[in-house]
Amino acid sequence: MKTKNLFLRTAAFFAALFLLLPLANAFTVEISQATLQDKISKAMPYEAKKHFVTVRLSDPVLELVGTAGRVRITVKVDVIAPGNVIQSGRAKISGMVDYDATKGAVYLRKAEIEELTIEKLPEKLQPTVKTVAQLAAEQVLGRTPVYTFKDDLKSGIVKRLLKSINVRGTNLLLEFGLF
Repeated sequence: MKTKNLFLRTAAFFAALFLLLPLANAFTVEISQATLQDKISKAMPYEAKKHFVTVRLSDPVLELVGTAGRVRITVKVDVIAPGNVIQSGRAKISGMVDYDATKGAVYLRKAEIEELTIEKLPEKLQPTVKTVAQLAAEQVLGRTPVYTFKDDLKSGIVKRLLKSINVRGTNLLLEFGLF
C-alpha cells in the first residue's frame, strides 16, 4: 500500500513538473489596443444615477499610456437632470490594468475622472455630476473584463503566474513565468 501511494505521489509530481516546465521561461501575452477598445465599446453606453442626476457614458476611445499598465479613456458624457434637462460633454478617465488570477481576467480598475467638461452645466451641479460620472466609470470598468483566458488546464496554471503588466506601443503586455 505504501509503495502504491509513493508511486502515485511520484507520478503526480512528474506530471506537474511536465506541465510547469514550459513555463520556467517567461512568456508574454500581447493584447492589442484594438481588442481592448472593442471590449470597452461593447460595455457602453452605461448609466449611473444618484439622487436626481443620471449620467450616461458612451463612445469610449481608449489610449494606452506609458509603460506602467495605465489606460486613459475619453468618453462622451450625457447628464440628465430634473425636468429632462440634458447637457453633453466629454470626460477623460484614467485607470490601471488589473489582473484577477481567480477569474483569469484582465480589468481596468481604479478609474478616476481626470477631466470633465460639460458646457452650460450649472456650477452647483458640477460636483454631483463628477461624483456620478466617477461612479459610472468605476462600475462599468470594474465589471467588464477586457481579456479572459480560456478555462483549460494549461491556462488554469498559467493564469496564476503573472509577473508583470506593461505597455509597449499599442499593445498591453502580460508576462507570465515561474521565475
